[in-house]
Amino acid sequence: MKINSNNLQIYEELIHKLPLGIIVINMQNKIVCSNQTVERFFNTQANYLIGIDIHELLENPSTEEVKQLHQQIEKKDQVKATKQKIVTSYSPFLSQHNTLQGVLVVLEPLERFNQRVSDITESDFYFEIVQELLKTQKNAFRIVLDNNEELLCSEEWKSELVHHTKHIQDWIDQLANQTIRSRRERTDRYQPDASLDTIDVFTKPIQKNGKLIGCVQYVTKLENNALKQELRTAKKMIRNLEKTYQLEDIIGKTPEINIAREQARLYADIDTPILLRGEQGTGKLMLARAIHMTSHRKYHPFLKVNSSDLINSNDLEAFFLKISKKAKNGTIYLNLNQKLKIDHQNKLLAFITKQTSIRFLYGINQAPVISEWSPDFYDELQKYQIILPSLKERLIDLPLLVETFKIYFNQEYDKQIITIEKDVIDYWKKLNWSGNITELKLTVERIILDASAITTSISLEQLHNKTIMDVSDFHDETNLSLQQAIDQFEKNYIVKALEQENFNKTKTAKILGVSVRNLYYKMEKYKIERGAT
Repeated sequence: MKINSNNLQIYEELIHKLPLGIIVINMQNKIVCSNQTVERFFNTQANYLIGIDIHELLENPSTEEVKQLHQQIEKKDQVKATKQKIVTSYSPFLSQHNTLQGVLVVLEPLERFNQRVSDITESDFYFEIVQELLKTQKNAFRIVLDNNEELLCSEEWKSELVHHTKHIQDWIDQLANQTIRSRRERTDRYQPDASLDTIDVFTKPIQKNGKLIGCVQYVTKLENNALKQELRTAKKMIRNLEKTYQLEDIIGKTPEINIAREQARLYADIDTPILLRGEQGTGKLMLARAIHMTSHRKYHPFLKVNSSDLINSNDLEAFFLKISKKAKNGTIYLNLNQKLKIDHQNKLLAFITKQTSIRFLYGINQAPVISEWSPDFYDELQKYQIILPSLKERLIDLPLLVETFKIYFNQEYDKQIITIEKDVIDYWKKLNWSGNITELKLTVERIILDASAITTSISLEQLHNKTIMDVSDFHDETNLSLQQAIDQFEKNYIVKALEQENFNKTKTAKILGVSVRNLYYKMEKYKIERGAT
């Protein structure tokens, strides 16, 4: 989604509610529109500002650079009258025909911006520590910061080690230091003498968005199999929490994503259905989960229902009864990317209208076409909308997305990729990305999964030299489930590898990292012709 005059009219009411100041100036730098928040910046009514030159209000605004470069600029500015420091974002403002009309200016007080950053950083720090402590039943623990300073230490930890020598304490300190340097969790055992108790120490790094906070250590005298059982339980808990998202997990800093986040925050606690619109792979399901977790319904179920579930149901009444019981007091996300017959639409709308305890969110790839929907359902879809931009419309976020996925998959697959170099990022910015964020995530996952244990950097040369399928070979198919998309990707991947090795199964299996037997199984599964031997 581009910021243009049509968007501004559609979201006029919302823009006035935003905590950020919004100003639109024309090509002559005159203010033509502003929201109510701007009044607080300049101690005047918003209507008074219409027609005033932006240079009369701000010291050295960057409007000319934006008009010349057609690019977004973010900087610190100063209000002339009050000398107040502000954080300002300047973006091209376009007509409905994508011609430049002026500049969109977004303002936020510097102290509010700094406080928000400080609050997030501090809360994330303590949140991570609390999360780690909640994952264990052990009381003997301590927290060590990344400068090796001990932050917290329980009485049980001290009592476990009170009868042991300073040598053991030094050994445990070394474990903390090694874990922080390697960023890898470890389990170690110390038994100085067969007659003495064995000490098991589990050390795990704590980090948030790739920034290392320190590490947590647990000490126990239980047998090692008990520790392993606890680790399995902790990992299961983490997997169960993986589908729990907050609005802060929606990655990006472009105006389009900022607006989508603010809309989601404003709409979270209202019960009116919301349409989440965006191409496949732009994150509609993730945003739906985040809205649910931001609302008062967060302790109740979140249920995803596909159009195909309705189409394939032999008894819609029974199906509706089933999902209403499952989602009681919670949220149902309806994925509407398969066309529904008018009869199905009417029955679905009748079901939705009867529900008083369930919140409904709709997901759709394209703007609803009125001829494809019953009038009542079309009106339902038009009430509230949040539009998620495609990856092509927010390429400024691509490096941030790649960095986030890199950190996640490094941990997932125990790899040590430190950098994905700029030449790779620049190359990816030129690609089509028909699968949007989902395709980018799969691409980063595949590269990290294929990397060797000693690889620390991915360059464009390495990317092209690897015997892997180019990301442009990934084709997004509408109406595919995630599993179907993964299967299609795997099939294409195997075919590409076979072609490279002239259908030599032994060589192909070797470069794919699987056994020949497993390769034949995959070929049989996907009905791949065996070709030459």
